Amino acid sequence: MAGVTTGMLSVAMANPTDVVKVRMQAQFGNNLGRYANSSDAYKKVYMKEGMKGLWRGKIVFISLSGCMSVCLSLFLSLQSVKLGLIKPILLRF
Repeated sequence: MAGVTTGMLSVAMANPTDVVKVRMQAQFGNNLGRYANSSDAYKKVYMKEGMKGLWRGKIVFISLSGCMSVCLSLFLSLQSVKLGLIKPILLRF
């Protein structure tokens, strides 16, 4: 459970940087030169959309982070059970 919480918190904290990165990468065509650099992108997103703009899409990333952590934990638990319980039984025969 601690791993899930940590993963979700790290995604929530890194989300503004990810939003700025995606917007910087999406500059082409009519959007070319929209942001001069990353600090300019932070400032313009904040001025235009507020704090909500910097955390846009956070629910998807937090959900994916939590889901992947839980799925990985279940997979590793099942592998441990398989190796710890089933393999010794099969080796007896």
